[in-house]
Amino acid sequence: MLKPVLGATAFFALCADTPYRVLPYDRYTVHEVKYTEELCWRGSEEQVLQDLRNKGLTVAKESERYYPLTSNYSELYYQVKRGDSAAWQPIPYSADLIIYVKQKQYDPNYVIAEYNFEGQIFKNIRFRITTDSDNKKIICVKMISFDSGITKYETYPDRKTRKSFKPYFENLFGIKRK
Repeated sequence: MLKPVLGATAFFALCADTPYRVLPYDRYTVHEVKYTEELCWRGSEEQVLQDLRNKGLTVAKESERYYPLTSNYSELYYQVKRGDSAAWQPIPYSADLIIYVKQKQYDPNYVIAEYNFEGQIFKNIRFRITTDSDNKKIICVKMISFDSGITKYETYPDRKTRKSFKPYFENLFGIKRK
């Protein structure tokens, strides 16, 4: 009976994305919208990146990301003297003090700084490029999120709203509808 409990405890303690480890920080910032669509077509990663740059867009590789700690997590302390386990001071919470958690990305993301299409402005568009395991000529862009810059959209949009975004991102990556 003890082995399964220890195994489950070790699994959740070591996984970086378990709720217990990500509890103190938000995965998405104030105006960030989670958009997890996948667009696939024939091509290569280099071709996708070059096409975006040819459109005058700035594309950066993101291997680590910083998340702000949530204000409802009040048990934050700092060590006064290195190696002294008794000298801990609470970090006072104030609106001026923002603390971030750094998280490495296992598969680096790409970020497009800004994209304007038909008056709709999207900022910090995060996506990942993968290849189809069966057919190496098929490239897939897995969308992660974008910053709307306005409070018009919810962080986790409904299906209808997600579907309305698709033409914007198909145009961004040059996908022609049939």
